[in-house]
Parts: sequence; structure tokens; C-alpha cells
Amino acid sequence: TLAKAEELALGRFDALDVSSLEVRDEIRLKEPKRVEVTVPAEAVVPNPAKQCVVSVAYLLVNQIKDPNAELDSFALTVAADLLLSGPQAYFNDSLLESGLGSGFAPGTGYGGSRRETSFAVGLKGVAEEDVDAVAGLVQATLEKVAEEGFPRERV
Repeated sequence: TLAKAEELALGRFDALDVSSLEVRDEIRLKEPKRVEVTVPAEAVVPNPAKQCVVSVAYLLVNQIKDPNAELDSFALTVAADLLLSGPQAYFNDSLLESGLGSGFAPGTGYGGSRRETSFAVGLKGVAEEDVDAVAGLVQATLEKVAEEGFPRERV
């Protein structure tokens, strides 16, 4: 397979010198930033009035510069699992059971494989008038977890 990829595609290009390539850190925002992107509607959906995707994302650990990156990333992996996985997960109750969407938004979860990690959560299949409600549930759920913590037996 690799030989065929080399023959049909990769062998047609010259190698680039990337030794001097500089990868800058993401800009840390001081307040939330809302971005809306319009894409064509899907042709076949259960409810044509519910085609929005809502995702709230957070930039977290710089795995190059943070001296505690390994421990922090491990802890965030566990926290994401507690927040998202299974019927006892916090976001299962607050988001999936809310009826505001049809399932978790694409990209939901902890992204720990990049230079700077992230956590995103949201819903797909949301009505336009429910977008703010979904974002509010995300915030309220995270505030509840921050105040109450995770049940020890689940950790």
C-alpha cells in the first residue's frame, strides 16, 4: 500500500525542508468567542427544522510548555470520560436527555493528541431557537461539576 502511495502520489513531489518551521501557540482568549458557520442543509433528516450543530470548546493544556502536561492530560482524559461516557455521565443527563438534539456533536470529547489539548461538547440535530439553550446547558453542567465534584466511586 505504501509503495503504491509513493508511486501514484508522494513520489511526484519534492521534499520540503521543515527544519525551520515555527509552530506558534494558539492564542488564549480572555472571553468566549462565538462563531457561526452556515453550511448546506442535509437532504434527508428526521426533522428538517433541527439541523443546527452546537459545540462549545475549550483550549486546555500546552503539552510542550506545561511542566505538568502529562498528569494534566491524564486527569482531563478521566474527567472527559466521566462527563461523556455512559448513562451516568453528566452530559448524558443534561444534554442527551434534554431532547434538544439528536446526539453529541461531531468532535465531542477530549482531544489530547495535539500540541495543545482541547475539550469540546455539544449537540447535533438542534433547532435554531435552541442553540443558546444548548450552550447554556453546557455551562451549567460544567459549573455543577466544578461545585460538586465527581462521585468518588465513579472515579
